[in-house]
Amino acid sequence: MNKREESWRLLEELSTRSDLPWICIGDFNEIMHEREKEGGNIRPEWQMKNFREAVNQCNLRDIGYIGPNFTWCRRLGARGWIKERLDRALASTNWSVMFPNVGLHHVAASTSDHCMLVLKAHRDRQRRNRRKKLFRFESMWLRDEGFKEIVTEAWDRALNMRGQHPFSQCLEECRQSLTMWNRNTFGHVGKKIAKLQEKLQGLEGRKSSINVMEEIQETKIKLNRMLLVEEDMWQQRSRNSWLNSGDRNTSFFHTKASNKHQRNTISRIKDSNNVWQEDEEIMGRIFVEYFT
Repeated sequence: MNKREESWRLLEELSTRSDLPWICIGDFNEIMHEREKEGGNIRPEWQMKNFREAVNQCNLRDIGYIGPNFTWCRRLGARGWIKERLDRALASTNWSVMFPNVGLHHVAASTSDHCMLVLKAHRDRQRRNRRKKLFRFESMWLRDEGFKEIVTEAWDRALNMRGQHPFSQCLEECRQSLTMWNRNTFGHVGKKIAKLQEKLQGLEGRKSSINVMEEIQETKIKLNRMLLVEEDMWQQRSRNSWLNSGDRNTSFFHTKASNKHQRNTISRIKDSNNVWQEDEEIMGRIFVEYFT
């Protein structure tokens, strides 16, 4: 037990040394939840809780797995077998964003009581001829001063068309106007933030003067406004609306949004013969046959 806690403290120490993307794979000799164990004595809750807290302290998350539910097993004589998920892959948020198509596979091994852990990059399953991207309203637009004017002009323009379905025309005109405005004017939030940070860094290095200090203050205001916009964006994508607006944690929202994206990705499916299929065309036929 002491060795486990010693390794967790080492992990926490390593997490403070760099902000680079990182992933930890191997035998952690501990489970996070009781469902990760089958047979044998009941694992103390405090022991699993300490492991979970160590992982959270390192800002890591379990990337999941493909294959058997347990990675280690051993016979307990006449009492049967004990199975546990002692091996796993823990990754930082920026690592998961950098490698969204990588999955962990549990591969059975004949020479060890542990499964092999294999990181495998799944090929991008997005079709070449993707359907047109759906329009979705972005709550971050509300923070832009030009948003209200865009909607008002689009709405009035549609009303002047005097069509048979004015409400539908107004919605369609707003959709088109906001799409063009978002692409050409509002722009990419992350790039704007990076540009403002770079500008602020340059201003801070210049010799102080009234004009420079005023420009620094103005740049800080713009940067803080864009950081709020970014927070709104990731909060909306994460679908976590229960946090107060003052609880700024863009990294948390980013993690939730990334998790949701990975959950929405189907990397394989089991056919009628209980065989896993990963080929895109075969998966498509299975879906069609099932719903037919």
